[in-house]
Amino acid sequence: MIVRVDALVVDWKGRERNDNSFITMNRKGFTLIELLIVIAIIGILASVILVGIGGSRGSARDTRRIADLKQVQTALELYYTKCGIYPGGTDCKPAVMLDWIDLQTTLTNVATGIGVKTVPDDPLGGSKHYFYATGPGQGGNPNTGYITGAVLEVSNAGAMSGSYKGGAASSSGLVFPGNCGTGLLYCLALGF
Repeated sequence: MIVRVDALVVDWKGRERNDNSFITMNRKGFTLIELLIVIAIIGILASVILVGIGGSRGSARDTRRIADLKQVQTALELYYTKCGIYPGGTDCKPAVMLDWIDLQTTLTNVATGIGVKTVPDDPLGGSKHYFYATGPGQGGNPNTGYITGAVLEVSNAGAMSGSYKGGAASSSGLVFPGNCGTGLLYCLALGF
């Protein structure tokens, strides 16, 4: 016994016609291959976008580093106004600073009384900090000059044009990773 199925098909103009050669099925959803292709395309686009914005994120962190150093410069001037020297110890006594953490502790010390609540640190955090050194300023007195610095991520001639150019203070015992204003070492200085 042979069963014949007649199907009524409507073409795109709305005309009906008999078509005995096939039966149309209603498809619902996507095939696995279609889904995999779409996921692959989205993955490729996402990776291209992330690679493209990577440099701008570094530039944004560099802009923040420069702004942070200017904020620290203001805190240093408040300290100098109160103590007559730049931080090199606690309670307005000249001494050698060991690292950026010591500077943060000194500037936020309530006994200092300069009203600084926080001192910024490098946006990447962890073991990466800014740099600070004191030394004799132009008059030769101890702790009457300072250099603050940060290592930038992206080479930017415009940003580096505002950097102090020269060596780091040697009397503080702190090690700067090179000379200021060269490579990616951005510095602000007073008295040098």
